[in-house]
Amino acid sequence: MHEPDWGEIIPRLQIFYKGDPDRWLHMPIKFLGPYIAMHPILQAEEALQDITNIAVGTGSLKKEDIKEIMRELRSQANERTPRQRLSIRRDKAALAAMGIQVVEIKKNGTVSAR
Repeated sequence: MHEPDWGEIIPRLQIFYKGDPDRWLHMPIKFLGPYIAMHPILQAEEALQDITNIAVGTGSLKKEDIKEIMRELRSQANERTPRQRLSIRRDKAALAAMGIQVVEIKKNGTVSAR
């Protein structure tokens, strides 16, 4: 069995995963192994996403394929459609009309009460 080439492995991990480069030198092998194993898989996923983004962005796919991709991405991102956002606004207004305070926590952590 040959010794891993840490001079090649660690820079690749560092470029991909970022963070403190020193951590790779002190990480136990049982934790380091999964990072090494997942690296090519994650790179392939990123490449496929780039290809999809370019295909959608350039309009080189059929409209129904673009819609399906966008629907899947919204689902993965748990994003609401414009119609769902409008429905949420109506729900908030209805709750407020009943005297129920609506508190909204934004992605940045700020809180607003209505």
